[in-house]
Amino acid sequence: MIGEILEFAISTRITSGPGAIHQISAIIKSLGGKRILVVSDRGIESVGLLSQVTYLFGEDIQFAIFKDADPNPTVQIIEKATCFCKEQNPDVVVGIGGGSVIDTAKSVALLMTNSGSITDYEGFNKFSKPPLPLIAIPTTAGSGSEVTRGLIITDTKRNFKMIVSGNELAPRYAILDPFMVASSPPILAATTGMDTLTHAIEAFVSLRASPFTDALAFKAIELVGQYLRPFAANPSKPQAGMAMQAACTMAGAAFPYASLGNVHAMSHPLGGHYNLPHGLANAILLPYVMRYNYMTNPQKFGMIARGLGENTVGLSSREAALRSVQAVRNLLSDLGISPTLKDTAAKEEGILAMAEDALKTGLMTTNPRRSTVDDIKELYRQAFAGDIYV
Repeated sequence: MIGEILEFAISTRITSGPGAIHQISAIIKSLGGKRILVVSDRGIESVGLLSQVTYLFGEDIQFAIFKDADPNPTVQIIEKATCFCKEQNPDVVVGIGGGSVIDTAKSVALLMTNSGSITDYEGFNKFSKPPLPLIAIPTTAGSGSEVTRGLIITDTKRNFKMIVSGNELAPRYAILDPFMVASSPPILAATTGMDTLTHAIEAFVSLRASPFTDALAFKAIELVGQYLRPFAANPSKPQAGMAMQAACTMAGAAFPYASLGNVHAMSHPLGGHYNLPHGLANAILLPYVMRYNYMTNPQKFGMIARGLGENTVGLSSREAALRSVQAVRNLLSDLGISPTLKDTAAKEEGILAMAEDALKTGLMTTNPRRSTVDDIKELYRQAFAGDIYV
């Protein structure tokens, strides 16, 4: 690391704690907002969160709601949302929902100031004008999209999850209120929590990790180790909800700079080809990729084990590192998440196409162990078979 130039920044202002959502009107006004577009989904509407937030806007703020965001947003959904948005001509966008909703809100904010299709901006910093100001109100503790400078959209023509990123894509504000995650179904709390853990672990062991990202990623690992089980058991517990929100945001601040690795390279094709929920795909793949990677940095993998609550006293560095894999498998078991892809909609005959798409993501370049398409095919095979040795 001597002589290496490091970059790290977080531009999102975070308001956190019980009742933080009551700051929404003041935050909108601080951005000069008078006409608001709210992006959400029908699930958020059905549990009453959408109306409870918009009620707090007050009578002097006009708003319209796009509530057709999709769990795996597609180019078509973004086009629909953008057309609706242009009819409203808002000056601020508010995203209320999980990572997919917030990514949809980011896309709309981008296309309100930049012409064309979202596909025109695949890659990094391809847009010339800053997006509309965005306020993110996450209702899950998993994606980290409330602070990231990127978004993920499915291009159904290619069956490919494309990434759009840029320094100004990060939301201006993120509001983290445990009330907003309290109604999460336990399985959603579990899989999104595993998404947070995957972000944290992949950032921690990435080839681009730095002391800045390590500090955030490791703290996120510790918080997940301590609080994901109680949060998934009862998402309405404020202490567990706040801890998981903090872990999610910390990991979300770390991984755009540290980058990710083979888990995400492999999970994106599972979403693109089989519409597999991102958190579930990450949860299943994580221990297989950790087993593959552990020998690159046994010290860090031993730290992961300890961060997840494992006692590694008296163990060799190899044994401690492998304990991290077992810790994740134990966590999956406690959360009721199947450890194999065969229990999902994914098909083994798609392994070759998915492995080739994994290579296209670019994320394999920062995985700590150099990988080929054949390596990725083997990891998919193991994940279908449940074939792991610790």
